[in-house]
Amino acid sequence: MKELDSHPRVLFLGGNGRLGTALQKEYAGQDIHVLKRNVYNNWYQENINEIRKTLDGYCSKKKRNIIMVLPGIINPNEKKEDIFNVNFHLPKNIILSNKNTNNLIVTFGTIMEDLSPDANNYTSSKNQLTQFIKTSKIQNILSLKIHTLYGGDKPNAYMFLGQMLNSINKNEDFKMSSGKQIREYHHVDDESKAIKLLANSFVTGSEIISHGEAVSLKDIAIEVYKDLNILDKLKIGFLKDRIEENYDKNYTKNSKISSIKFRNSLDGIVTHLKKYINQ
Repeated sequence: MKELDSHPRVLFLGGNGRLGTALQKEYAGQDIHVLKRNVYNNWYQENINEIRKTLDGYCSKKKRNIIMVLPGIINPNEKKEDIFNVNFHLPKNIILSNKNTNNLIVTFGTIMEDLSPDANNYTSSKNQLTQFIKTSKIQNILSLKIHTLYGGDKPNAYMFLGQMLNSINKNEDFKMSSGKQIREYHHVDDESKAIKLLANSFVTGSEIISHGEAVSLKDIAIEVYKDLNILDKLKIGFLKDRIEENYDKNYTKNSKISSIKFRNSLDGIVTHLKKYINQ
């Protein structure tokens, strides 16, 4: 990796979500600036030169700049046009506005692009951005693909942990599939450390942030329900398995983040979920 730059200026777009909040905490006390949403909200349709002019006003003239492009719609059930505007057109325009600068543009995709790129509008929009980055041949981009995040806030209701938490809080049976699906779960604070390491080293190109320790959904559910002593409420195999899920592909830890210690997924998930039981 390139020599670590410990004093860049970091601009955050979409800095108030789960990952953005954790990254701000990781960069606390350093030269950071969080752009308000009304500054960039319409950049999906904005003139490239206007975006460049606005960003120049926030970027340092004396040090390297890192621009974290964090706005994203992760719920695939949202309006398709909105998903593509935020997940594809907005970051694309930011990239184009900075193609002849030394600013590092950091974008965020999903590992599901590799596993099932057209599973829904969310993965399709992220994959479209990845393909644009590949074909554009613009050099100052760090394109990250991340696994499933938890921590920092209550789990999203439409995702596995959120669905499980909802059933627990309602004292209802949790009806799930076979649970053979495997995923890497990363605590958002650990993920932020890995992202900071890569960004401050001004790594470019495509990088997958993997810790290499996938767990099955079945193991997660059993661990949670066993800890709460309510295993009788867990109904494994009640629902059909979805073909677009990952059942066999494991990833190895990215060697560029070998110094980052990720917490044990099962222990971390149990600890995190227990914060929100009966809330």
